[in-house]
Amino acid sequence: MTLGRDFKKRGAALMHQQCGLWGYDVRREVGGVRQNLLLEIGFERTPPPQGVPGATTYARHEADGSRVTLWGFGMHFGDEAGGIFLSRFAFWPRYSPLNELAQASSPQPLLETHHVPKRAAECLAATQYFCRALSWIGNYEREVNAHCGVHYRAAALQFWSKSEVADLANEWQALARECPGETHFWRFNKHGTASCRLWNKRIFRPY
Repeated sequence: MTLGRDFKKRGAALMHQQCGLWGYDVRREVGGVRQNLLLEIGFERTPPPQGVPGATTYARHEADGSRVTLWGFGMHFGDEAGGIFLSRFAFWPRYSPLNELAQASSPQPLLETHHVPKRAAECLAATQYFCRALSWIGNYEREVNAHCGVHYRAAALQFWSKSEVADLANEWQALARECPGETHFWRFNKHGTASCRLWNKRIFRPY
């Protein structure tokens, strides 16, 4: 499974920025009073275990049965059948058939339980979750605009001096639409395993 070069580059920049924006939403202030936006729009907060360093977890169940989990280091998107982990620092879907992540407070457990998809069924499932996750982020940005007004997100983007994205919601939705065509599979053998012998110059390693 591989991603198109330009698609991956755009997605990586947006994902790194988006994680920063989620942090901005957590620290949101209204009239000098801190009002955590994620809590306002239905996310549940789980701090790391007492005495254990780590990131706070924010999770929300969606109407379609999916579950979204956010950290400062990335996001998880999935449902009862499994899901993917998207790191802030590696725009690549790591897949797992499990979705028991409420207590994760650091990337390491997620990297251990989620792997780069190799078999045909894993690649197909990972791609579906991946495209849905990108679309979800676009819908999240629309929800933020509706809840806070467009000027709120414009102020947040001032912290990202190199950002040239005027409409984050549409940019994420564009990535979601491109996702099926930018996600490429290796050829699989009779055991359902990808053959590395078929790699060529269009294949881009995930790490």
